[in-house]
Amino acid sequence: MTGRVARLEARRRRRRRLLTTAAAVTVAAAAVAALAGGALRQGDDVTETPSGDATPAASARARTMLLVRAPHEPGPAKGVTLFAVGPADGQAAVVLLPVGTLMDVPGHGLERLGAAFQYGGAALVEATVENTLGVDVDHSAAVSDAGLAALLGRVGPVEVDVDRRLVARPGDGEPSLRFAAGPQHLDGPRLVEFLAFRDQPDDELSAFPRQERVWRALFGALAG
Repeated sequence: MTGRVARLEARRRRRRRLLTTAAAVTVAAAAVAALAGGALRQGDDVTETPSGDATPAASARARTMLLVRAPHEPGPAKGVTLFAVGPADGQAAVVLLPVGTLMDVPGHGLERLGAAFQYGGAALVEATVENTLGVDVDHSAAVSDAGLAALLGRVGPVEVDVDRRLVARPGDGEPSLRFAAGPQHLDGPRLVEFLAFRDQPDDELSAFPRQERVWRALFGALAG
């Protein structure tokens, strides 16, 4: 096996592994478009990186946007979500990409996806995702938790079904109940807290079902 063939085969294996750990949510296309449009109008809390692909071929394929949750201080990304809107069938998908997944980051070799943001911002995360998944990303945006809360808050409080009690257990303080089990109406800041909540010994993938509930609730409200 030549070096080039070996590299291609290794990339295909990494892509298959990533797709088995990523979580996808199918939603209404109009809802994704509404959210993406809002993200690109948020101002100081969002850094947009348009890819500039406005060719006829681009309009005939799925339109995509990459949303990167930026850290409070310089460092790796806290979350990466890919939105895709089909060209004709009116459906869309939201793909939650684990930031801990090892990918081939251009110029940096095999690294965690989240580290790409630390090295080169949303543009490098976009290039990494494009190379790994073999997709074209039309827009990418880096958003702080405060900016994401403001964006999601535009939809208004939405009902989210919390499957179990979530208790914060800080190392230097008393445990506190953050979310009770059952249906709850959450505004923008609480939605971000819920989708980002990490309980010991939870890992990143264990938070994906909560993120799926948030996106489904939001897109359901937008589609309605």
